[in-house]
Amino acid sequence: FMTGMPGGAINFAALGAMHVLMARVLPVSTNPVLRDIVAQAVATTFCSVVSSPQSLLVDRISIGMYPDFPTAVRTILSTEGPRGLYVGFKPGLLQRMPSYCLTYATYRALRRGYAHLRGVDVDELSDPENFTLGALGAGIVTAFMMPLDTVKTRIVTFKPGEGEIAYKGMTDCFRRMAREEGLGSFYRALPLRLASVVPMMGIQFGLFEFFNKAIRTHLPARERGRGSKPFFPPVESAQRTQTQRGTPERRRGRFRLGSKKA
Repeated sequence: FMTGMPGGAINFAALGAMHVLMARVLPVSTNPVLRDIVAQAVATTFCSVVSSPQSLLVDRISIGMYPDFPTAVRTILSTEGPRGLYVGFKPGLLQRMPSYCLTYATYRALRRGYAHLRGVDVDELSDPENFTLGALGAGIVTAFMMPLDTVKTRIVTFKPGEGEIAYKGMTDCFRRMAREEGLGSFYRALPLRLASVVPMMGIQFGLFEFFNKAIRTHLPARERGRGSKPFFPPVESAQRTQTQRGTPERRRGRFRLGSKKA
């Protein structure tokens, strides 16, 4: 819990900031799926700066390399320096990036599509609906990414016995598993993976939308007397505002026109 919370908070904070920034600088016609992927890619990079050292420490403590957290930090900093905390940062980031980006983009696309079918705004969806859509999006991406995850796990854990040949790479592993074990071998662990990932992501997206809506609803009302504004407006509202006001070029054009009339 303590290791996951800072990374998750940074992830969603960066998501909000990126969506607001893109709503201000990108054309209105920009594909919303592309916006979501770019926002999540940046957010994943930021949160990995915090989560990667934590994952490294947890992994090394779990295998008995260090007895506790303070000892692990002191030993790594004294022997390897700060860069020692980021061993494997790039491979870990490349491993997380596709799954995180696809999951978030799929959830957002499902949310927009479902709201369109209902004829309501996405901010009007209920908490159970957000939970269900988040779980569904995570399930779709998990099933899509399962063959790749299975191959990566097989390569890391496979220890060739007598007469067995080690895998030469991901392509060789794909081919041999499909030929020797059948296509079903890529999905043997799918039920267990779905059981762990789907509820977790449903709860994560559901709670995010719940607290996001609660903050936008109650915080401005309480602070209105002091003239404060919410730091991160809702993503869809930011995009609608851009549509209503037009691009920066159009706004500058109206300003010049008004100045001439004056």
